Amino acid sequence: MHSSAAVVLIFALLVVTASPAAALDGLREGEAGLVLDVVVVKGRGYLNFGPDWRTDFTVAIAPADLRAFEAEGFDITALEGRFIRVRGWLKFFNGPMHDATHPE
Repeated sequence: MHSSAAVVLIFALLVVTASPAAALDGLREGEAGLVLDVVVVKGRGYLNFGPDWRTDFTVAIAPADLRAFEAEGFDITALEGRFIRVRGWLKFFNGPMHDATHPE
């Protein structure tokens, strides 16, 4: 289990479709903030940084990547209420989003 005070997640570049925010898609970003909510839906993990997941910053973890997190003993639900830092390629899907591929 990762026990450091701050958790860093690394992200993979994904191809995204055009959207109103397409001009910012693919921008390499680093974000830090408080995880307000953690949910798993159909095997995909979501870390929500705001009260409205449809518009606020979110980190998504694909099912295969979530299994890799779990294989390393990393419980994403333990991130709720924690301050974390993320970095990678920004995309827009229901607001700004990063796709996590593995913890660091």
